[in-house]
Amino acid sequence: MVKETAIRAHLSAAVSGDSAVLLAFFRTLEAECIPYCVVGDVAGLPRIPANDIDIVCAAEHQDRIGAAIHVLAERFGGQVAQVLQHESNAFYRVLYLPDGLYLKLDVCSDYVVAARRLLTAAWLLEGRRKVGGRAFFTCAPEREFAYYLMKKISKGYAADAALRHLGALFDEAPAPCRAVLTATWAADEAAGIERAVLARDWQLVKPSIGELRRQMTARHPRVPSAFFAEARRVAARVLQPSGFTIAVLGPDGSGKSTLLDALQERLAPLGRGVARFHLKPPLTATARAAAAPVDNPHGRAPRGLFLSTLKLGYFAVVYTAGWLSTVWLLRRRSHVVLFDRYYHDILADPLRYRNGAPAWTVRFFARFVPRPDLFLILDASPNTVRARKAEVSAAESERQHAAYRALAHEIPGAHLVDANAAAEIVAGAGERLVVQAMAQRLSERGFRGQH
Repeated sequence: MVKETAIRAHLSAAVSGDSAVLLAFFRTLEAECIPYCVVGDVAGLPRIPANDIDIVCAAEHQDRIGAAIHVLAERFGGQVAQVLQHESNAFYRVLYLPDGLYLKLDVCSDYVVAARRLLTAAWLLEGRRKVGGRAFFTCAPEREFAYYLMKKISKGYAADAALRHLGALFDEAPAPCRAVLTATWAADEAAGIERAVLARDWQLVKPSIGELRRQMTARHPRVPSAFFAEARRVAARVLQPSGFTIAVLGPDGSGKSTLLDALQERLAPLGRGVARFHLKPPLTATARAAAAPVDNPHGRAPRGLFLSTLKLGYFAVVYTAGWLSTVWLLRRRSHVVLFDRYYHDILADPLRYRNGAPAWTVRFFARFVPRPDLFLILDASPNTVRARKAEVSAAESERQHAAYRALAHEIPGAHLVDANAAAEIVAGAGERLVVQAMAQRLSERGFRGQH
């Protein structure tokens, strides 16, 4: 049982300033007697970096660290918005903090590849140290060198910054790092890696990546329990996908495109990618690129009852097929998916879709349309809308304003966003609503620590 009361007591003594969050976190881990070490480039720490922070701990401490991260977010007025279990023993958590700041912590134990345990957390933690007056522990140089290098070879790529870091570790402890190479790879391959690290040139090893991966894993037997752990992880990702879908609705001129542009950038830390679609989930990649907003949406007369009903049925089929062919996979792959309008928009603006069927018919077919996780409905006054884009009459603007407000109360999970404010304020409000919804989903799924 994780003692969150004790964790809160440690955090109550947190320091102030830009580094307060991470300093409080590291102090809590020490006070709770949780051995850990930070791996990767730590030059800017404890200030919150743009990239994620890799932390190694023993498997039995994963739950305790997870609980500490949630309490940390609460202590500093933030929320844990995302938890990705990207390996059977590795959890990537994203904390949203005030002013749109994100802290990304990737906590793992043993380093396992293809069900083979290449490095144990105990080995990585052995000899951990605090260097240069730092407030946190890092690995011994040759152990971090082994971990960081194996990760890059497993991925098949190392950026210039990663190569500089590997080179600095090798320069600090050449003999131990060389011993890591010869213990893992054959003589020729070990020498090739050393040349690439010293030259800071990944091209020297790129042609032999396949052989390097094979040798890296061949000396380690498969761990049967790792197969079952990975199967459970994959099943959880299918049954409870970590991706998140958001539909933005509102009349023309309310600022949907501006908000979506901002969210596309702001929400990037919450997933492995951001996808954006107009109105419908696409059936194919070609359709995805071809989709575009409709010009002069009120320029044509509504269809009759029969054709309108057929169109609504067609929408239900297309939405379901597009969801299964694209959105389902994106959600499973931890993407944030944005929609500029969605099926439910027909209820507020039937003329745009030439719908001549009654509203109850639209609601009936909505039962068969996959629903996004969150609806953001922009609430802009008719005067604001007409000042930005006077495409409809004043009377129609008034009607749409009332219809979208009513729609926000009708759709479960919908939120009105005041769109009369400056774009930056609207974007911040939308971002916070997304974070709150994602945090609420984690709470419902029982994510406080590891599970």
